[in-house]
Amino acid sequence: MTDELGGARLIAGVKPIRILEMLALQHGESLSKDVIADRLWEGTPPRSWVGTLESHISTLRRDIGCVGRSSALATTAQGYVLTDEGVTVDVIELRRLLSAAGRSDDRKRPALVAQALDLHQGTLLAGNVYSLWAEQARAELETVLVDACTEAARASYRRGDSVTARSLAQRAIDLDECAEGAWQVVIESLERDGRRGDALNAYGRLREALLDRVGIEPSAATRAVYARLLAHDVNANDTDRAELRGLLRLLRQRLEGWPGIVVPEQDSRLAEIAATILAVA
Repeated sequence: MTDELGGARLIAGVKPIRILEMLALQHGESLSKDVIADRLWEGTPPRSWVGTLESHISTLRRDIGCVGRSSALATTAQGYVLTDEGVTVDVIELRRLLSAAGRSDDRKRPALVAQALDLHQGTLLAGNVYSLWAEQARAELETVLVDACTEAARASYRRGDSVTARSLAQRAIDLDECAEGAWQVVIESLERDGRRGDALNAYGRLREALLDRVGIEPSAATRAVYARLLAHDVNANDTDRAELRGLLRLLRQRLEGWPGIVVPEQDSRLAEIAATILAVA
């Protein structure tokens, strides 16, 4: 929290800080006293919680430089609200940028999402590890960011900008290792850039993450991309095709000597069998 000159303000006490965090995440909407108390005391507020809560609000107003019930930290009929009067909250600005990105075309969307990502520094509410409401807030923000990064990555891919597409997709993957839509952008952009080996490796990493974390295979759409990568590329030159045939032949020969493995007839299934063996190992 900063004052109008940008100087840092110190807030006394953990509970006033928690109240400020709750109100900051409300996007300018009122939060009732009951809800604040329930979160603040984790479902078991003391008998005198109303007076204690009002005391915390008074302390908070003092520490952030607000004066009175109609200040930036205002009292409402329902409870309290943090207004936008002289107050800037990074997470609210981040969401505003993501909302604008969602309404934008392919040309503007990546830049807006990139601006939002600049505001995403570290973990949301990092000092509040165990509270359920804080965990839910982090999970919600992570979901929003993953979706926004994936859509922006797709927009960049559609515009032919593979580098930006992969960069934005990787941000989504960093947040959620199983973000399959983002992985699809990475795999297809690598394929388009002629980096089929890297694309195959990316598919293997996605498959490993999905199996390890949620116990499922990639979707039919992603497997179709994978099959296309393994198929003979009719536009490739003779050297490329010969190399690919040689790699598939070597893989088939190695799998035929692996105990307990039934080697499939289709070349498109060979890498899946190999990936299964590696996952077990």
